Amino acid sequence: MDSANYYTTIGAAFDYLIEMHQKTGAELNFPAALEGLRQRGELTRTPPSFPPFHANMDRKEFFAFVRGLPVQANRVLEQLHSFAEDHVTYEANMFPRGKDVFVFLNMPYLDRCPHSHDFFEITYVLNGGCTFFFEGATVTMSEGDVCITSPKAAHSQPLEPDCFAPSIVVRKSTFNSLFGNLLTRQDLVSLFFRNSLYERPMANYILLHTGGDQELFHTAQTLTLESNRTDDYSNTCAVSLLNLFLARALRASRAAVTLYHYDNYSEKDFDFTLILQYIQQNY
Repeated sequence: MDSANYYTTIGAAFDYLIEMHQKTGAELNFPAALEGLRQRGELTRTPPSFPPFHANMDRKEFFAFVRGLPVQANRVLEQLHSFAEDHVTYEANMFPRGKDVFVFLNMPYLDRCPHSHDFFEITYVLNGGCTFFFEGATVTMSEGDVCITSPKAAHSQPLEPDCFAPSIVVRKSTFNSLFGNLLTRQDLVSLFFRNSLYERPMANYILLHTGGDQELFHTAQTLTLESNRTDDYSNTCAVSLLNLFLARALRASRAAVTLYHYDNYSEKDFDFTLILQYIQQNY
């Protein structure tokens, strides 16, 4: 591949994966899908136009918007061979330059081989359902479910074409600086983040059942927009909207929360709350 930049759209990669699965039964990874488009001459040197956006889209309109988002293929194609060997995605390869938060669309018929990463991933199911594979456990996610996966946790999430499930990826350092208020409460959510950020490394996820909360859905739309913009203010807006998204997800789910590996915690795991409260009050 020459030094020129090449582009496509989310929708083109989405459709290619469906086409290859229907023809051959293949389950590919995202870099392999872009390589297939490259070999067919379907990448362009001109970035696609940014899709039109308006507030309060319905799910069909929002899906069309996400499908139209541009993809710069070069950085992804550089991972074609390395990803096939270790199945680990790193912040440096995942996040566009200058971004702390980034929203992308989960693809259909992706390789089921478990992968991990060194950042948080928040998957939000907007239509249909999917199966989440995590360390031998199988979890069915339904419309409105929000799954937060901790760094280093090996998982896979193959989707059918009728499932619409964007993911929000967040740098670990961003979570650390933004959500200190989540760490001082004595509940499952606080326990999850404390252990993910500060305490013993434990592969884990937390599942929030938010139902069809419309405030959360509309926040996700604007967050997707800002995380894919490239102006000087887009990252600041995206980080602020992430804070709002998470707060609304926690409010919508209330007691409908599932924490994986909860049985491995003991009462002493909640003692860290007192230390953080003291630091926040006296630092």
